[in-house]
Amino acid sequence: MGFSDPLRVRNVGRVEIALSLVGTIAGAAAVIVAIIQLRRTPRLPRVSPGDQGPAAPGTARPPAVLAAPIGRLPEVRGRQELMHDFRQVLAQRDGRFLVVTGMGGVGKTTAALAFAEELLNAGRSVWWLSAVDALTLTDGFLELAVALGITRGEIEAARAGRTSPADLVWSCLESRSDWVLFVDNADDIDALTIGGAEARDGTGWLRPSSSGLIILTSRISDQEAWGRFGRVVKLGSLSADDGAQVLLDLAPDAGTRDEAVLLADTLGGLPLGLRQAGAFLASPFAQPSSFAEYRQALPVPFLQLMGTRVVATWKVSLDALAGRGIPQARPLLRVLACFAPSVDVPRDLLKLEVLTRLCDPGDPNAVRVGLDALLATGLVDSRDRGSVVVHPLVAYACRLDLAPEITRVAAVLLREAADGLRTDDPGSWPSWLGLLPHLRDLLAASAVPFDEEGLVALAKAADLAGAMLTRSGQNRESEVLVRAAFERTSLLSDNHPQRLALRYRIADVERVHGRHHAVQQALEELLADQVRLLGADAPAVLATRGNIAWALAAHGHLVEAEARYRALLEDHVRIFGPDHRETLTVRHNIAWTVAMRGRSADAERLLNDILAEQVRILGAEHPDTISTRHDATRAIAAQGRFEEAESRFRKIYEDRLRILGADHPDTISTRHELGRMMVERGDAAQAEALFKEVLRDRRRILGPDHPGTLAARYAIAWSMARRQLYGEAEAALRDVYADQDRILGKDHPRTLVTRHEIAFLLLKQGRFAEAEPLAAVTYADRLRILGPEHPDTRASERALQAIRSGSR
Repeated sequence: MGFSDPLRVRNVGRVEIALSLVGTIAGAAAVIVAIIQLRRTPRLPRVSPGDQGPAAPGTARPPAVLAAPIGRLPEVRGRQELMHDFRQVLAQRDGRFLVVTGMGGVGKTTAALAFAEELLNAGRSVWWLSAVDALTLTDGFLELAVALGITRGEIEAARAGRTSPADLVWSCLESRSDWVLFVDNADDIDALTIGGAEARDGTGWLRPSSSGLIILTSRISDQEAWGRFGRVVKLGSLSADDGAQVLLDLAPDAGTRDEAVLLADTLGGLPLGLRQAGAFLASPFAQPSSFAEYRQALPVPFLQLMGTRVVATWKVSLDALAGRGIPQARPLLRVLACFAPSVDVPRDLLKLEVLTRLCDPGDPNAVRVGLDALLATGLVDSRDRGSVVVHPLVAYACRLDLAPEITRVAAVLLREAADGLRTDDPGSWPSWLGLLPHLRDLLAASAVPFDEEGLVALAKAADLAGAMLTRSGQNRESEVLVRAAFERTSLLSDNHPQRLALRYRIADVERVHGRHHAVQQALEELLADQVRLLGADAPAVLATRGNIAWALAAHGHLVEAEARYRALLEDHVRIFGPDHRETLTVRHNIAWTVAMRGRSADAERLLNDILAEQVRILGAEHPDTISTRHDATRAIAAQGRFEEAESRFRKIYEDRLRILGADHPDTISTRHELGRMMVERGDAAQAEALFKEVLRDRRRILGPDHPGTLAARYAIAWSMARRQLYGEAEAALRDVYADQDRILGKDHPRTLVTRHEIAFLLLKQGRFAEAEPLAAVTYADRLRILGPEHPDTRASERALQAIRSGSR
């Protein structure tokens, strides 16, 4: 029999047990992939006594995120006063929620868990949620609603935005009594906002209640942030006596009480540091091995900052691991510290073949042993045999001593993980959510040094993430990310392919924001550099040519745009082949341009041909396939087949709602088209109400100056005109026209549509003298820009004739 490793005693059943069975690199990789699972892996919940909510036969309970994780609760010392405050607040029932605040590592969660255990033992209903980000918090609240009896149908309605998630949850909570809801890690106040209601409003996730009590843990101690319904309790460090007891609980043989008091005082009474030191000294093989030696091993004197004391504690732990033949623990921790603190580092990010760069290349188990040691000494945590989490103080301390060879590995890990995910597949988007916090954090860490390889990897990951954010409709987030990446990688040569890629991504963001003039100029400059540096047939060059054609079409230069698209199609077929996704996209854009030129029947035929190919190659539910269905339906509507078009749009809306979500710009666009069909079949009042909802959502998601937002404002005025509210419609259209002229330009096709409609309304009101010059200039501009055969040009010609006939 071999000797057991004392570093593993505290982690029985965790990663090291499984990994200890692995003897090869391939085996280690397989086990790591198997056991480091994403935090959203479904688990059976623990439901408090008396709240066994109904569940359909054979269905699983909500995840155990609802249950307080009291199994990891250590012996709590020095928190008697806080426990008394908890009980007092619960007894008072004044309706306010309680916010326990303090610095990271001070023991907020531990104190909350201790009270949760006390309540559970007393038979109370207790639930536990994480507020590490808005998505996790929303998922937790909705899982709570399911546990309390809300049907899956009601949950899906809330997720789709048809009902208020907060109202749904509170309807359950207020129907019960004597419950306590813990919301842990509420450090991002914005994550607590739902439906525009902030944490301090008392109308969102956090509300006053006499039915139960909400207790939050947070680093935010500002009373104003929590409002009048929040009661803030600040948690400080432990006294030296209480800190000494924490050390003695963990390492009773490491010295006298007086020595423990001195060490606790040296560590500043921070529970996190105390537990780490005690866990280290609990090992019979620890060197230093006593409270006194441990204290003497720390740098003297300490800096005033509490974090510096804790840094010294972690340094001693890492030095000891190095002394035991595990030097790789230090660089592994430093790499993990490059990622977002307190956020799960998903298993897909921990590529064994990349992390091996930090270890002895001759030892296939080096990564496993190093991660084992970090877990055993408490320097990192592993949630339910899944993702790795680094405490903020550990991360920030490690970042003080980072070298490019460390940050390079972190950046390569992000690039490899991003390379393994598709940007156009909604099924991959949840996995992207696990990477984005770490990418954002690394981009924002200006003091972290990078070499060229690290910057290139970081830029590549940001480029792919920006593409995903754009595809998933998160255009503002995409712009922030790619601009940050472009600034962060400024040390790369302007001629570097990855810098060119980021320039393209920025221009693409400008495109989806509707900034047409900026897009075309930026793309023309980029194209010249790409052709010079990459060659005319490079995929990046073809992508830029496609976006230039799009910008031309958006400006109304439809003949030139179609010609460019057709030339681009020839090159795509030659380079990629006829079945490539990008080839199909170019064919779609040709059909879109044909439709914009007024040849709706031709466009419908082309789009139906493309649709058949996309269904075969991409699948019926790929976003590109649905976009083709959408544009084919618009072509049908343009031919006056409104009933058929409305039926199709309703099915497309259902599919987009299910696949993309309610807030995706494409889903909102389909709602807009449904409104147009309502107007065409004579239900202008209902359409106007729908357009107002679309306007509200587009302002929130796209911003007030986005072309889609302007289009919604136009549609509201248009439906007013159909209801013969000519004066109100005219005033609204003039406001829209002023903004279109400023944002899109006076020659933009949408600007011309609005000007035409204003002239038409003047005609309807009998104001021929005002209508004629406006109609005449609109007709002349359309003739110049769109050509004499375009349906819009003909409509202007007819309107001008009607005005002149009516004025005689």
